[in-house]
Amino acid sequence: MKSRVTPLLCAILSACSTREAPSPPPPQPVAAPPSAPKPAPHVPPTSSWEDNPASPGDWVYRQDRRGSIALFGPKDADALFAVRCDISAKRVYLTHSGQFAAGETGKMTIRATSGLKTFPAANTGGTPPLVAAELVANDPQLDMMAYSRGKFVVQIKGTPDLIVPSWPEIARVVEDCRAG
Repeated sequence: MKSRVTPLLCAILSACSTREAPSPPPPQPVAAPPSAPKPAPHVPPTSSWEDNPASPGDWVYRQDRRGSIALFGPKDADALFAVRCDISAKRVYLTHSGQFAAGETGKMTIRATSGLKTFPAANTGGTPPLVAAELVANDPQLDMMAYSRGKFVVQIKGTPDLIVPSWPEIARVVEDCRAG
């Protein structure tokens, strides 16, 4: 009986004994936590004058003995830009606040939706200081200014660009000059 009990006892005891747990699987490579997205390099915005708001101010239309004039600027301040018709000379004068260095002349550039043109310009010698360009009344740039999509830009050296709304006052002065 001893011989039967021993194998049976061994089987029972082996069933009750604790088995060694299987060894854990080998460690898997741990993936690095996802990195935060890299910020895009800073690129300055590429805005053109068309994307910028118009300079602050309003247009005022007037007539005097020389012809008509449209003045643009803040209320109760000197005009920043003007379109004047000299009816007897059939000339239109564009004036911009500011001045070139003494004895110098320069250029005034008008950028409208449909194109740009640069005109010779000079100080007027008045107070407040102004820079003026002279155009014939039928210059197509006047129409480009009057009918630009909402605004146009006036540029002269030494002053910030002036973004001017294209309101009917400009067309009215130009028509006065052409008709007179």
